[in-house]
Amino acid sequence: MENEPKLLTDSIYLKLKNIFMSADSVVLVGHIGKQYEKLEDVNNTSVPPVLINGRPNYSVVKKRAVVIGAQLDSLLKLLLKNTSDSISNTTKCEFDPHHTIFIIKNGVSSYIDLCFLCHQFEASDDLKLLIFLDNTQWDDLEKFFVKLNVRYHQYPNLN
Repeated sequence: MENEPKLLTDSIYLKLKNIFMSADSVVLVGHIGKQYEKLEDVNNTSVPPVLINGRPNYSVVKKRAVVIGAQLDSLLKLLLKNTSDSISNTTKCEFDPHHTIFIIKNGVSSYIDLCFLCHQFEASDDLKLLIFLDNTQWDDLEKFFVKLNVRYHQYPNLN
Protein backbone atom coordinates (compact mmCIF):
# COMPACT_ATOMS: atom_id res chain seq x y z
CA MET A 1 0.00 0.00 0.00
CA GLU A 2 1.56 3.20 -1.15
CA ASN A 3 0.04 5.83 1.16
CA GLU A 4 0.63 5.97 4.86
CA PRO A 5 -2.50 6.41 6.99
CA LYS A 6 -3.24 9.75 8.61
CA LEU A 7 -5.78 8.79 11.26
CA LEU A 8 -4.62 5.27 12.06
CA THR A 9 -1.29 4.99 13.81
CA ASP A 10 1.31 2.97 11.97
CA SER A 11 1.05 0.11 14.48
CA ILE A 12 -2.76 -0.10 14.22
CA TYR A 13 -2.55 0.13 10.43
CA LEU A 14 -0.03 -2.72 10.31
CA LYS A 15 -2.06 -4.88 12.74
CA LEU A 16 -5.24 -4.48 10.67
CA LYS A 17 -3.38 -5.10 7.42
CA ASN A 18 -1.77 -8.23 8.90
CA ILE A 19 -5.16 -9.61 10.02
CA PHE A 20 -6.47 -9.37 6.45
CA MET A 21 -3.31 -10.50 4.67
CA SER A 22 -2.71 -13.53 6.93
CA ALA A 23 -6.31 -14.78 6.62
CA ASP A 24 -7.11 -18.11 5.04
CA SER A 25 -10.04 -16.36 3.34
CA VAL A 26 -11.89 -13.05 3.30
CA VAL A 27 -15.59 -13.33 2.49
CA LEU A 28 -18.09 -10.55 1.87
CA VAL A 29 -21.73 -11.40 2.52
CA GLY A 30 -25.15 -9.80 2.21
CA HIS A 31 -27.47 -11.27 4.84
CA ILE A 32 -30.84 -11.06 6.51
CA GLY A 33 -30.87 -8.24 9.02
CA LYS A 34 -31.63 -8.27 12.72
CA GLN A 35 -35.04 -6.64 12.21
CA TYR A 36 -36.24 -9.44 9.93
CA GLU A 37 -38.45 -11.05 12.55
CA LYS A 38 -40.16 -7.76 13.37
CA LEU A 39 -41.05 -6.91 9.78
CA GLU A 40 -41.36 -10.13 7.82
CA ASP A 41 -41.60 -13.20 10.02
CA VAL A 42 -45.27 -13.91 10.67
CA ASN A 43 -44.35 -16.82 12.94
CA ASN A 44 -42.25 -14.41 15.03
CA THR A 45 -39.23 -16.72 15.11
CA SER A 46 -35.85 -15.15 15.71
CA VAL A 47 -33.30 -14.86 12.93
CA PRO A 48 -30.08 -16.66 13.85
CA PRO A 49 -26.99 -14.48 14.31
CA VAL A 50 -24.54 -14.02 11.46
CA LEU A 51 -21.80 -15.71 13.51
CA ILE A 52 -22.24 -18.97 15.44
CA ASN A 53 -19.45 -20.54 17.49
CA GLY A 54 -16.86 -18.34 15.82
CA ARG A 55 -17.91 -19.29 12.27
CA PRO A 56 -20.08 -17.64 9.62
CA ASN A 57 -23.71 -18.72 9.75
CA TYR A 58 -24.41 -19.15 6.05
CA SER A 59 -28.10 -19.94 6.69
CA VAL A 60 -28.83 -16.18 6.89
CA VAL A 61 -26.62 -15.27 3.92
CA LYS A 62 -28.31 -14.24 0.67
CA LYS A 63 -25.20 -13.25 -1.33
CA ARG A 64 -21.49 -13.86 -0.89
CA ALA A 65 -18.14 -13.45 -2.59
CA VAL A 66 -14.65 -14.57 -1.67
CA VAL A 67 -12.19 -11.70 -1.97
CA ILE A 68 -8.68 -12.53 -3.21
CA GLY A 69 -5.73 -10.92 -4.96
CA ALA A 70 -6.37 -7.47 -6.38
CA GLN A 71 -9.87 -7.37 -4.85
CA LEU A 72 -8.38 -7.92 -1.38
CA ASP A 73 -5.85 -5.16 -2.02
CA SER A 74 -8.69 -2.84 -3.08
CA LEU A 75 -10.72 -3.67 0.03
CA LEU A 76 -7.74 -2.99 2.28
CA LYS A 77 -6.98 0.32 0.56
CA LEU A 78 -10.61 1.30 0.97
CA LEU A 79 -10.78 0.43 4.68
CA LEU A 80 -7.34 1.75 5.63
CA LYS A 81 -6.90 4.68 3.26
CA ASN A 82 -5.95 8.23 4.10
CA THR A 83 -9.05 10.09 5.09
CA SER A 84 -9.81 13.72 4.51
CA ASP A 85 -13.60 13.51 4.43
CA SER A 86 -15.72 14.17 7.48
CA ILE A 87 -16.72 11.40 9.80
CA SER A 88 -20.11 10.09 8.82
CA ASN A 89 -23.05 11.40 10.77
CA THR A 90 -25.28 8.47 11.57
CA THR A 91 -28.95 8.65 10.71
CA LYS A 92 -31.75 7.99 13.14
CA CYS A 93 -32.25 4.42 12.02
CA GLU A 94 -32.02 1.37 14.21
CA PHE A 95 -28.71 -0.40 13.58
CA ASP A 96 -29.67 -3.29 11.30
CA PRO A 97 -26.61 -4.57 9.45
CA HIS A 98 -27.08 -6.53 6.24
CA HIS A 99 -23.46 -6.87 5.15
CA THR A 100 -20.46 -8.48 6.76
CA ILE A 101 -16.79 -8.81 6.01
CA PHE A 102 -15.57 -12.13 7.41
CA ILE A 103 -11.85 -12.68 7.87
CA ILE A 104 -11.35 -16.41 8.45
CA LYS A 105 -8.16 -17.94 9.82
CA ASN A 106 -7.75 -21.48 11.15
CA GLY A 107 -11.53 -21.94 11.18
CA VAL A 108 -12.17 -18.88 13.38
CA SER A 109 -13.81 -15.74 12.01
CA SER A 110 -13.22 -12.09 12.68
CA TYR A 111 -15.87 -9.78 11.28
CA ILE A 112 -17.06 -6.29 10.50
CA ASP A 113 -20.88 -6.16 10.39
CA LEU A 114 -22.03 -3.14 8.34
CA CYS A 115 -25.20 -1.09 8.03
CA PHE A 116 -25.02 1.02 4.87
CA LEU A 117 -28.28 2.77 5.76
CA CYS A 118 -27.09 4.35 9.01
CA HIS A 119 -23.30 4.17 8.49
CA GLN A 120 -22.59 2.16 11.61
CA PHE A 121 -20.69 -1.06 12.15
CA GLU A 122 -19.84 -3.65 14.78
CA ALA A 123 -16.57 -5.53 14.76
CA SER A 124 -15.02 -8.51 16.47
CA ASP A 125 -12.59 -7.64 19.25
CA ASP A 126 -9.51 -7.95 17.03
CA LEU A 127 -10.96 -5.53 14.48
CA LYS A 128 -12.14 -2.87 16.93
CA LEU A 129 -8.90 -1.11 16.03
CA LEU A 130 -10.84 0.14 13.01
CA ILE A 131 -12.25 3.17 14.77
CA PHE A 132 -14.55 4.63 12.13
CA LEU A 133 -15.24 5.00 8.42
CA ASP A 134 -15.72 8.42 6.90
CA ASN A 135 -18.41 9.35 4.35
CA THR A 136 -16.21 8.59 1.36
CA GLN A 137 -15.22 5.21 2.77
CA TRP A 138 -18.88 4.28 3.34
CA ASP A 139 -19.76 5.25 -0.25
CA ASP A 140 -16.77 3.40 -1.69
CA LEU A 141 -17.41 0.34 0.45
CA GLU A 142 -21.02 0.14 -0.70
CA LYS A 143 -19.88 0.47 -4.34
CA PHE A 144 -17.38 -2.33 -3.69
CA PHE A 145 -20.18 -4.62 -2.43
CA VAL A 146 -22.29 -3.68 -5.49
CA LYS A 147 -19.40 -4.36 -7.87
CA LEU A 148 -18.96 -7.85 -6.40
CA ASN A 149 -22.76 -8.40 -6.51
CA VAL A 150 -22.98 -8.82 -2.75
CA ARG A 151 -25.11 -5.74 -1.98
CA TYR A 152 -28.33 -7.12 -0.47
CA HIS A 153 -31.53 -5.06 -0.18
CA GLN A 154 -33.74 -6.74 2.38
CA TYR A 155 -35.98 -3.70 2.49
CA PRO A 156 -35.74 -2.28 -1.07
CA ASN A 157 -38.08 0.62 -0.33
CA LEU A 158 -35.69 1.93 2.37
CA ASN A 159 -32.49 1.90 0.27
